[in-house]
Amino acid sequence: MALRLSGHPRSSSLPWVTFAFLFGLATTAHATATISCGGIDAKADVDVLFGAGPVPSVLDVTFSVGSQMYSTQGREGMSEAVIARAYVDDAIMNIDLMDDQVSVHLASIRVLRFESEASGPFQIGYIRLRDQAPIGIMCDGP
Repeated sequence: MALRLSGHPRSSSLPWVTFAFLFGLATTAHATATISCGGIDAKADVDVLFGAGPVPSVLDVTFSVGSQMYSTQGREGMSEAVIARAYVDDAIMNIDLMDDQVSVHLASIRVLRFESEASGPFQIGYIRLRDQAPIGIMCDGP
């Protein structure tokens, strides 16, 4: 017994159902990369998720300084932050984050990215929460 889309006895819908099922559930692949940073002298952590493509886009940022923890994806136990501005290329990563009401500047993340023949990629910078001194960070990732 075959499924039929029309009443014609020779038309079998099975190929069409299979086709619709396969392409209906198909989604585009999302290539991503993460840069993870840690504080040099103080307790600070930064994770930045990028969408890979011709122009890198910042998809998610989580960061903490001391006991203050923030996320742009609303993770449990973390205060919400919003990406106000982000620029990333082969040489720098600049990200500014604001509170969830987009009224208070929360943090600035600045990273310089180097490529050395002797030691490979090297990324160093700082995170600065409002009204606090900048904290040096070193990063790993593409």
